[in-house]
Amino acid sequence: MNIRIDHSQNVDRDVWDTYVLAHPDADHYHLSGWGRIIEMVYRYEALYISAWNGPAIVGVLPIIVMGSAFTRKSLVSMPFLDYGGICADNPETVQILYKAAQKEMIRRRGGLIDLRHRKAISIPLENYSDKVSMILKMQNNSSEMWNKCGSKLRNQIRKAEKEQLQARWIDIEGLKDFYDVYTFNMRDLGSPPHSFGFFRQILAEFSDAQILLIQHGSKVIGGGLCLTFRDTMLVPWASSLRPYFHLCPNNLLYWEAIHTACDKGLVHFDFGRSSRESGTYQFKKQWGAAEEALHWQSNVSGGCLVDQSGNHALELVVKVWKTLPVNITRFIGPILRRRLSN
Repeated sequence: MNIRIDHSQNVDRDVWDTYVLAHPDADHYHLSGWGRIIEMVYRYEALYISAWNGPAIVGVLPIIVMGSAFTRKSLVSMPFLDYGGICADNPETVQILYKAAQKEMIRRRGGLIDLRHRKAISIPLENYSDKVSMILKMQNNSSEMWNKCGSKLRNQIRKAEKEQLQARWIDIEGLKDFYDVYTFNMRDLGSPPHSFGFFRQILAEFSDAQILLIQHGSKVIGGGLCLTFRDTMLVPWASSLRPYFHLCPNNLLYWEAIHTACDKGLVHFDFGRSSRESGTYQFKKQWGAAEEALHWQSNVSGGCLVDQSGNHALELVVKVWKTLPVNITRFIGPILRRRLSN
């Protein structure tokens, strides 16, 4: 088999995405649109490395080149997202794509390769993440999904409905409401938010992207950005306002998304990544979601995510961040978020 490697910054999106949509090991984050979004919003270079056997594409590796003119480059697939990495037809092509990434790193005088695989593959990189994805297997219909929820969870959903919380699906016109809730939540978590433009470009790029809002009267108190890839609905970003937690807006938000996905005939619901035994992990587990270990691999210990536990300076920054006005975090946050790959 004579494999040819193509390095492109202007990929034929139809050819690339047709391959991704057909490959059983591919995910939404392999689609070419994510490179365009990150390139446009955060001004990083997107590379599309593909493997070809004659006229047929047999493997892909989307990469974002992070760093600046003053720092060593990092090749990451994919930053800001749960998955990415190599998607190929066979182990031989996996190795060829990995070697192509190595050569690209050397050519750019980079220092780090960070590939975020959902499934284990055999390449000489160290696994560095202990995070897991939480995946819910759908039942045959919404009634069966409802019965699968425990009594405590059903009571929380009923409470949200009794308090007259309403779920509403909406397109890009709901982005401001979603972003308002998202940035308040990120401030309260002590974490810098993505820019408004990041989410705007997601909605512009992907026809499957939708916003789900939770309202209390006329006030939006929760929201999520939902994606669909083949038989799976994903919710990579979801937030609710803390003063309204007692009304259970998160429970209604996820129930609305889950039963909508079920009614559409989808097979899986992807809650996104969590740390084992964390609060978000427990929240997702109560729906019946099962954990799948993530296989994030790097040539540098810790990859782009350095363990900051016990870092008192960072703890102080987080504490101060939580006290800042949201308007300031919306201005400063995307500048900082650009430099954080998680």
